[in-house]
Amino acid sequence: MGARGPDSDRPTVDIGPRALAEALRRPATDDAADDGEPERDGDHDAEHDDDAAANSVVTGVEDDSAAHHPPVSLGATRTQELAEGAEPTRTIQHPQTPVTIRPPRAGDSVHGLPTQQIPSRRKAGSAATADGSRFSAPGSAALADSPVEAMRLDEIARTRVFLKVVIALCLGGVLVAFLSSGDAIARRVVVVGTVIAIGGALGLLSVTRDAGRYDANRLLPYGTAIVIGSMSGVYYWGTASPVAAMIVYGIYFFSLG
Repeated sequence: MGARGPDSDRPTVDIGPRALAEALRRPATDDAADDGEPERDGDHDAEHDDDAAANSVVTGVEDDSAAHHPPVSLGATRTQELAEGAEPTRTIQHPQTPVTIRPPRAGDSVHGLPTQQIPSRRKAGSAATADGSRFSAPGSAALADSPVEAMRLDEIARTRVFLKVVIALCLGGVLVAFLSSGDAIARRVVVVGTVIAIGGALGLLSVTRDAGRYDANRLLPYGTAIVIGSMSGVYYWGTASPVAAMIVYGIYFFSLG
């Protein structure tokens, strides 16, 4: 392997900001030398501007002499045209991204199955048609046109159920009154009161049979008869007897409406 010469013999290259400034100034100097013309003050100013621009690019520091240069004027006519918007404007529209609908995955078999309607249980007062659908009997809440009408029909249904309970309690009370020993006058009172209560219950059943003719004001006389019959049972059986519970049940049923 040959011996290397000393490093001082090799030419060095300046890569600093001065080298860039000299590179920018060299063509103007060469042209002036080729033409044989002496260097003018304007050339010196141009070289000074090039040096300042090179220094600002490399070092990031602007030359203070640039602040003394006058601003460039576009002229009064051009400035007025720009102020009035003489040049037409154009709206740049970006192309819309197409929406891609991906098909369901092969493993997602649940969403690909057909849907089916589960048949509901048959309720009282409804029947099945030939096509499997259901229709309700007249007077049921399923045929109501509004929430108020549905509540009205529901009230009628509750009242009829309660009246059947009243008739059953009256018949049971009379049977127990004849089988038990006690005051004969009180027994007659409870029998008469029970008959009155049964009559009031039957009257309410007839009133609530047709939902179209149902009127809450017509329930008052029949309801009063049931209350009188219940109080006669309290006279015979006592205030702590189950007969008094029927009054509470009546208030509960009627208050729901």
